[in-house]
This record gives sequence, C-alpha cells and structure tokens, in this order.
Amino acid sequence: MNDPPLQRRKDADPVLQTAGPTTRHFLLLRGPFGPFYHQLAAALTGAGARVSKVNFDTGDEVIWGLNTGAIRCPSGAGEIGRWLADFMIEQGVTDLVCFNDCVEPHGEAIAWARDAGLSVHVFEEGYFRPHWITLDSGGVNVRSALPRDPEIYRQDFDKTQTDPTLARDVGLITRGLVYATICHYLGKTALTVVAGPSPTPYAISTRQQMFGYIRMYFRRVLGMNSWPRVEADLLSGVHPYYLGLVQKAGDTQLTHNSDYDNESFIAAVIQDFARHAPADTKLAFKLHPMEPRMREQERYIQARAKAAGLTDRVLVLDGGNLNALARQSRGAVTINSTAGLAAIGFGCPVKVLGRAFYDMPGLTHQGDLADFWNQPQTPDMSLFSAFRWTVMARTQINGSFFTPLGRELAIEGALRKLLAPR
Repeated sequence: MNDPPLQRRKDADPVLQTAGPTTRHFLLLRGPFGPFYHQLAAALTGAGARVSKVNFDTGDEVIWGLNTGAIRCPSGAGEIGRWLADFMIEQGVTDLVCFNDCVEPHGEAIAWARDAGLSVHVFEEGYFRPHWITLDSGGVNVRSALPRDPEIYRQDFDKTQTDPTLARDVGLITRGLVYATICHYLGKTALTVVAGPSPTPYAISTRQQMFGYIRMYFRRVLGMNSWPRVEADLLSGVHPYYLGLVQKAGDTQLTHNSDYDNESFIAAVIQDFARHAPADTKLAFKLHPMEPRMREQERYIQARAKAAGLTDRVLVLDGGNLNALARQSRGAVTINSTAGLAAIGFGCPVKVLGRAFYDMPGLTHQGDLADFWNQPQTPDMSLFSAFRWTVMARTQINGSFFTPLGRELAIEGALRKLLAPR
C-alpha cells in the first residue's frame, strides 16, 4: 500500500506536453484512505501546478502523513468555513479537490468555491464498478451536473466515439480497501492517544469501524460467511425472489440524499413486501460488502422478518455475486445505491426510494413500491446503453484508489480532467 509517488515522463503524456507552466493552484481537502492523494499531489506538482493540502483531524493526518507540509485547519465550531474561504482567497486557489461532497466540511467549502468562481472537482467511488472511479465537476450523485432527462442521453449517444466502457482490470480492490481502512483506523487511534481525540466526519465511530473491519476480514479469511448457501438456494430457481440492496451504515448518500437510514429502509421494505408481494416470492437483503456492522444488520433483518411473520421468506446475503443475483431476480429495491445502477445494467427492474441521479423514466420503476412487487417496470436497455456511455465519458476514470495499478491509471485519467482548460 505504501508504493512510492508516481513517476511520470512529461514527454510521454500529451496532457503534460501541452500543460506547460501553469498558475493553477489545487487545494486538496479530505481524500480516500491510502496513498492516492500523495501520488496525485506529486503528479500535479510535476505538471507545473501548485498544490496545498488541508488536514482537519488525525484521520486526515494518517492519510496524508505527518510532517509533510499539510496545514491543520482550526477545529472550533463555526470557524472552518470562514477559515477555508480566507485561505482560498489569500493563497490564490483556483481549483478545489475533495473526496465525497457530503462529508464535512466539503459541502460548505464547495458552496463558497462555486460562488467565488473556483473550479470544483469531486472524487468518489465509481458509479460503475469495480474498475472505475468518479471525478465529477461541482458534485457527485444527485449533486452532479449530469442531466436528468432521458432524452438528452438518447440524443448524446454517439457510437462513433471511443468506447468509454472499455477498462483495464485494476486488481483486487476489496482486499486493498479493507487493508487501507484497517491501517487508517489503527493509525488514527494511535494518534488520538498522543494528540487527544478529534472528531470524525463519518457517522460510525472510529472504534466501531476499526473492530468491524478487522472482524469482517477474519470472517472472510476463515470462510465464516453464510452467503454461498443462501445464494445457491436463490439461484436454484425454486422460488422467485426480489433483492433489497442495503447500503453501508452511515453512508452520506443516506444522510443527505434520502429520508431513510438502513433500519427504516429495511422495515419499510419488509412491511410493504408482506402486504403486496406475491405469496410464493422471497425477499433477499444483500448487505454492503464493506459494512462494519454486518452481524447487527443481519440480526435486525431477522427480527423484522419474524415480527412480520416472514421468517421463511426473508433471507440475508453477507456477500454474493450481484450480477447473477440481479439477472435472475424479479427486481431490486434500493435507497440510492450504485448497486442499484449496476442491477439496471443486468436488466433487473429497480425501485429507488431515495434520490439518485439515475432514477428516471426508462431506467427505474416510476410507480410506488406496492405496484413494483407485481408489475415492475423493466429498464429500457437501449436507454441504459446511452446513459452509461455518456456518464462514463463525462465522469468516470478507469482506475482505483486501492491498488497500485489502479492508482496509476486513476492519476493518469485525473490529470487529464484536472489540467483541462478552465
């Protein structure tokens, strides 16, 4: 994970050939776990740009590294936004870069940067995974500038372009992500002992995440997950089934772009399924593969199923192949997960209960949940092809934050977008 900063030859990349001296000043806020930000900063500096990094807590210092020139932002309530605005003005920042537009204090910083005419670049996990990351302008997901009118995608679909869906395999992402996450929280805990506690931008505490990921890692290594048996039962074809796609607890897409958390989503879906779904069908909740409280979620689902008299009809998957499961299912229900977007790509009807940039006529079920169980609207795959083509061309980069090859590809693609003329 501690691979060295990316070394690049300027004469090997047309972006760097044309960049030349630049007055661009990139301000990096919070980033993904691991060394991606360090390598990105090195690449931007090598291209002639100025780069500054602001840390907000010990977690940021673990990601960036100690004594490497980052600036520690004051943590007093009400001070961060004003401090960031002053910093951007005084230092002549031209471009704001962050990972996840919902994590504090990114929302406030993005709003100020937009008003001031700065370019805003937001990284996020890929809309289409596993071999892609997202780099969108101004915001991601429902804050993205991507159109919401399906006809725009049909009109923009140009098959004469280079196919943006082609990708190199970036390696085993989950292993790298789990390792980077465990290292992050172990490091943050160690720094907290020395420097004192610091707030976390995430809904789940540092302790819960750290021990949750360690437990999850060893369960996978020891083969203790139950999903192979449950998946085999579903794919046997004995019973028709629906999928409930559960998101990671504390996901900012839940807290900012929906009226649900996982518990209320699970309860609502089970209740509606009990009332309206055909009696011969089953409901399988697929948990997020990086959920640190997987066992607690499983027990909650089982308790709600028992209360609804559906013990034999509600199942839990703590893993599994979404491709195979979605293709054979009658439909999938999600709050606003990108797993829902993937399910559409497999031809699966999808009902979105939150707010998602892909929730539009022709892609998702537009009726209510009660209708979905009996008459789910099948996605228009020609529209999906146009949608995917356009979204990938505008916002997706072949790469990953969590493997060495993935980072190399991601930085190469990111430089092209970041250094493009403003």
